[in-house]
Amino acid sequence: MVRRAGAWVSATIAVVAFAGCGGSGGSAPMGGSGGAGGAAGTGAGGVGGAGGSGDRCPSVGNGSRVGDPNATSRWSRTFVISDWLGPGQWSGLASTAAVDKDDRLYFTDGSQIYVADGAGARVLYSQAILSADFDADATEYGIGNLSLSPDGRLFAFVNLSAVRFTTAVYAADGQGHLRLFADFKSFWPNYPVIAAVTSDYVLAPFDSLYCVTGSQVTPLYGPSTTIYWDAYGCANRAIAAEASGVFYYTSGCNGSSLFAGQTDGSGVAKLAALTDLSTDFYANFLAVAAAPHGGSIANLGKDFFYVDAAKTHIRLDMTPSTSGAYEQYCAAAVASTDTIYIVCYTGHIYRAVPQP
Repeated sequence: MVRRAGAWVSATIAVVAFAGCGGSGGSAPMGGSGGAGGAAGTGAGGVGGAGGSGDRCPSVGNGSRVGDPNATSRWSRTFVISDWLGPGQWSGLASTAAVDKDDRLYFTDGSQIYVADGAGARVLYSQAILSADFDADATEYGIGNLSLSPDGRLFAFVNLSAVRFTTAVYAADGQGHLRLFADFKSFWPNYPVIAAVTSDYVLAPFDSLYCVTGSQVTPLYGPSTTIYWDAYGCANRAIAAEASGVFYYTSGCNGSSLFAGQTDGSGVAKLAALTDLSTDFYANFLAVAAAPHGGSIANLGKDFFYVDAAKTHIRLDMTPSTSGAYEQYCAAAVASTDTIYIVCYTGHIYRAVPQP
């Protein structure tokens, strides 16, 4: 089975464990199981600037697609994996992760949003705060995807199917709350992933790839016969963007390739097929994260690769090879220190630290 389009992904699968290539049908909201208690934080980032105007997507970055000039030395080091945060604080995590410039990791169990650093994890946005922000009971919403803009504004994709038959993107207001950024009711019940490009620009794939700002939802690229923007039923769809104006996308279907494009709409190119990386035939691109110095880090299950728009492919030396971080359905995020965080639906968070 290569792809299964048009299927609504159910609550349990979307947030706790995407199982297989296609999602199962259903209309239950994406719910979480709660998690560790604690006071809500002050929120991430501030209020974004003005949105785009008319039907033109914003021009972002310098358009560079070179990647990291020091990629070989940087990503050829050994990375030591450890089980950084165990499942004792939560019973399941959504397959999403984001990390800020201060090496703080953001993740969710679907009903609360957490932040973690060297001191451990705490609740950043509690159920009580989010229920008020979303105007929905904690059993009526589900957070399916998180993304941080380069300047640190947090965005969350939220399923509100149970109460308003819609999905939406919310953004941090800098005052400890999430505010509505864009409503996707016209696309409901289709479920995208998101990538924040700036504090007021998010990418979201539906039937095509859309640029989403505080004032518009506009197609950036049209429908394609080779790029499955509308791969709603595929388990591992992922998108990430870097400050240069380059994004990375995989439809998450069996055998899918990794693509890159520019947020000015100038084109999309295939960066890597599974056969290009000489990896296991049964492997898939399970997640992709923007690398801090250019390029991307792709999770293929039992292997991690650096891949950039120049089609540089570097297999990372990750040890121990028996780590649980190689389980399926784990999201990835990369810190400015090149540390790779791997967030798994089982409730484990792994950290791969580069060695000198």
